[in-house]
Amino acid sequence: MADHRTTCGISKLIPNREGFIDHFVHEQDIRRPLGLPAPTDDDRLVAALDAAVSVRSPMFAPAKRVKGLRLEASDVDWSHGDGPLVQGPAEAIVMAAAGRSVAAADLSGDGAARLAG
Repeated sequence: MADHRTTCGISKLIPNREGFIDHFVHEQDIRRPLGLPAPTDDDRLVAALDAAVSVRSPMFAPAKRVKGLRLEASDVDWSHGDGPLVQGPAEAIVMAAAGRSVAAADLSGDGAARLAG
């Protein structure tokens, strides 16, 4: 879904990466309060991280939130950017990039408070 998908109706207007990250974040919005385990598929996590640093739509722009930060995932081989460091699980980085403060406790580094804020 991160790269291509079959669409119908209004979803044809939503770019693939934007739709993917939107679905990923909403899945975590449901999973976290239920205490279900975080996603562990490396390919899916890396796709979500890549989307989080590239999606800049008028309605949803996680890339703006992470601009000027150095992001390093602790559970997959992935890093991005320059600036104050934010480290943590991939899912938490994506959630914080999407503006979800629930992930703040899972992040560390000099830039973690800025991203969580």
